[in-house]
Amino acid sequence: MPRNNNTDHQHNNLLHHHNTDDELTVNISEANSHLGNLLLESNWDEVLDYLTTPEGQTDVNANNDPLGLFNNESDTNLIPSRKNTAFFAALFVRAPYQVIQQIYTIGPSHVDEPIDLMYVLSIIPSEEEVRLSQLQKKSPHRTRTWTTQNEYHQLINLLLKALSHSSSLMDYWPSWIVGSTRNKMTPLAIAAYNPDVPANVVKLLCIAEPESIDKVCYLVHTLRTIIIAAASPIPSESSKEYENAKKRRWEKVKMLSLSKDYYYNQQKIVLKNAADDAIDLSRSQLLSDLTTPEPIEPQLEDIINACNQAIKHNEWELVREFLNHYLVDVKIQNALAQHDARAARYRKKQKKKQDREDWLHKNAGLLIYPIDAILDLISIILPPSKGEYHGIVSPMS
Repeated sequence: MPRNNNTDHQHNNLLHHHNTDDELTVNISEANSHLGNLLLESNWDEVLDYLTTPEGQTDVNANNDPLGLFNNESDTNLIPSRKNTAFFAALFVRAPYQVIQQIYTIGPSHVDEPIDLMYVLSIIPSEEEVRLSQLQKKSPHRTRTWTTQNEYHQLINLLLKALSHSSSLMDYWPSWIVGSTRNKMTPLAIAAYNPDVPANVVKLLCIAEPESIDKVCYLVHTLRTIIIAAASPIPSESSKEYENAKKRRWEKVKMLSLSKDYYYNQQKIVLKNAADDAIDLSRSQLLSDLTTPEPIEPQLEDIINACNQAIKHNEWELVREFLNHYLVDVKIQNALAQHDARAARYRKKQKKKQDREDWLHKNAGLLIYPIDAILDLISIILPPSKGEYHGIVSPMS
């Protein structure tokens, strides 16, 4: 995947854990159905034709692991064996939207629809495209990705439709999607983190479930969603998508700086408009529109609250970004200045220490090695110093 200004942090592989499935090799001969063969061969016109036949519809409803993903379960230990449906198989091979939609329509109840489509939301097409070109089709099950913006947005719209029937949008996602039983993320947090997810999807999720704004998630430690959004990876500066991705990330941060009360008010406005138009509003209406939202500008109170949250979590780069855009009160400006001074002193101290060690190794020769051995022994007995904490948010501009 492309490197970006967040690559110094291992946690930024959060949405990339399932990318290891690119290393799987599912041979055509291992498919368990004719539909599986067609999906693996990427014969999309034939797939669409086959799905109109009784045999094709039987395949869709069979839950027969079409791709043969679980013929050797050790190869797919990240994916639960219940993901043996044609619907998940189509998602797994990154089938065109028309194929996925047709299978979605044919299938009976698709009890795992929202969870399966959450898998879609955790995929970053712009990074998959690069990775796929590097693989040179060494993985027979993956010959394409959702490269067009419209196609990916159609899939997200399908997700919003599935989520509209969910009792809550605050449930943590299954560990197989987020890569670890420790990493607990809400749908809103994943949408905020994924750089390819439009900012208006974050807004729609906030309006549909305002309580999710304050729902804390666990990444490397307990974090608010706004910090997770600010840590979203973006392409390198040489990429043509760099500016758009950076702008999209900042729009998400601004949206998440607003309080849940703001989104409750937005929800009331939508409800009132629907009542005036005699519309029976449900969550499906709240999540039905992917049009570009009006720009949101947080108020001073929102900015101060967001900065205080960032300071609480030691995320000073997020504070710095807010100060780059807005005139915030003196207390926060002073807090950032004091942090920068502490960080500068720490770096100076570390450099001085490193220079001294380099000089000793250069001039003391063999005499220094017994000292190194003693220091190593002490480091085992004594707990290491915390030193300077680096947050998960890298410089944003």
